[in-house]
Amino acid sequence: MMYINVLIADNTFENALKTKDILREMSIIKNVWIYTDGEEAYEAIKIKKPNVVISEINLSRLDIFNIMRLINIDSSIVNKPKFIVLTELKNSSFIKKVFDFGADSIMLKPIDKAIISQRIKSIVPVKETSMYKDADISRLICSLGISARLKGYRYIKTALKIMEENEDAMYGITKNLYPEIAKIYSTTAAGVERAIRNAITISWERCSSENKNLIFGNTINPERGRPTNYEMLSQLSAWMRGKKRDFWESF
Repeated sequence: MMYINVLIADNTFENALKTKDILREMSIIKNVWIYTDGEEAYEAIKIKKPNVVISEINLSRLDIFNIMRLINIDSSIVNKPKFIVLTELKNSSFIKKVFDFGADSIMLKPIDKAIISQRIKSIVPVKETSMYKDADISRLICSLGISARLKGYRYIKTALKIMEENEDAMYGITKNLYPEIAKIYSTTAAGVERAIRNAITISWERCSSENKNLIFGNTINPERGRPTNYEMLSQLSAWMRGKKRDFWESF
């Protein structure tokens, strides 16, 4: 597994600490360094060589524009970090300026946990961060009779990825997991819940008894029928964490 090192540059230490706490929930994050001074942040980037720099624009002594300019012209830095610039401005000319100076992404403050996770993964080429490849997760879901055409398919797949990074995501599924998925797909938490429930209903009609028993065993109440959203997601997550690779070979 490849891990990511992040440097946070923020004039306000308390804000930087909140960002650090959010990043710590991502399993792929290894080190997080905080700097409240621009020049110190610049020197630290050269020494610590972070994969990602998350910075607000106005820093003491050296702002992020000058930091990006200096880093980009420094030939001694072979693997240059990816820059995520935090701002409260939405002006198009300003946004163009930020990208012209070398930013890889712009985020509005305050930082959103789901969005920052997706941004980091999109700009840093992380390989094999999951126990299983994306295709293996898809195969597991499809083995239950859930078609990739269903919205619930995408939401279940995303839920499993979130749960793999953070096992506690299942606790408070309505308040935490559904809203996080909803933000990623620009929908509502209620819509996510309904789509997953619909996918499970279809799954229970299509899925073979063999596959049901293989994955769920006797964990589902036979009198009730199909599993609840919580039961489905938690059992699939537990299955993935169990590394039962012999399952993949049967399909």
